[in-house]
Parts: sequence; C-alpha cells; structure tokens
Amino acid sequence: YRIKQLDYKIIYYPKVKIIHYKGASKGKKVSGFQNTISPQTRKQAISSGMDSMKIFYKKHFLKKYPWLVSKLVFSGIGIIKTIRLLKYNIAHN
Repeated sequence: YRIKQLDYKIIYYPKVKIIHYKGASKGKKVSGFQNTISPQTRKQAISSGMDSMKIFYKKHFLKKYPWLVSKLVFSGIGIIKTIRLLKYNIAHN
C-alpha cells in the first residue's frame, strides 16, 4: 500500500523466488501445506486479522470520509468478525 501511495514502480525480477504460504499462520490448508495450531490461537488469528482492518482504516481513511461512513465500515468489520468466529465455533464443536 505504501509503495502505491508513493507512486513507486513495481518491477518484475525473474531471478527472485518468493514463496508465500497464504493463511499458514492461521492454520489453513493451502497449496498442500498444513500448519497445526491450537483452537485458541486460531480464534486469536481471526480476531487479530479483523482488528488489523480497523487499524488500517483508521490510519489511512478515517479522515477522508464522513463519520457515518466510518461508522458503517467499523460496523461491517465487526459483523464480519462475529460471523467468522461463529463459523469457526460451529465447524469445530
């Protein structure tokens, strides 16, 4: 996001190889990789991921939009967080 804000160019360099295990820290199974974590850690990862959305919004967008829009965004984030935690609890109980 910061690179985009500063109008820097992103250049493809074929000699570099990066492997990103999306969701690995949350215990998701992606691309054949499975990371085992405790249920409490998984719930904390879900919660922290949603909290980080709030932090990002506050840092970059809070002053750009009217308070009502921000209130709706924060409400939406809270609803998504609740749904994700409920889905996890239902799937693992």
